[in-house]
Amino acid sequence: MPIAIDWADDTRQDTLLLRFDEPWTWLEFRQAVHEVTTIIQGQPHVVDVIFNLLGCPPFHRFNGMTHIWHSLRQCNHTRSSFYVLVTRDPNVRVVASVIRQSQPRLRDHLLVVETEADAHAILAHHRG
Repeated sequence: MPIAIDWADDTRQDTLLLRFDEPWTWLEFRQAVHEVTTIIQGQPHVVDVIFNLLGCPPFHRFNGMTHIWHSLRQCNHTRSSFYVLVTRDPNVRVVASVIRQSQPRLRDHLLVVETEADAHAILAHHRG
């Protein structure tokens, strides 16, 4: 499957991990986000989400950035806390910055890091 969705820790089930492998489509991306939203809504506790985008090509087109924007807005609800984008793509960083500025709830909850290990570390830090 080009977009894998798994619990980062099967025991605690407090972090969903999405890994992207080529090739995938924006339809598959939207379906994955819908599945994530459904999973989160079924949990009695807050769930963080890591989007590991390291297997993706750079997002040069506005089209791709628009999909990310709308998908994060769809995921944004009270049972989710942090969204961590794992990427080295400067275009994704720009999109994340714009989203943080325009979505008050995501201002401090949308993070961008360069490795999956950094994502887990920053979530552990925020959990205390």
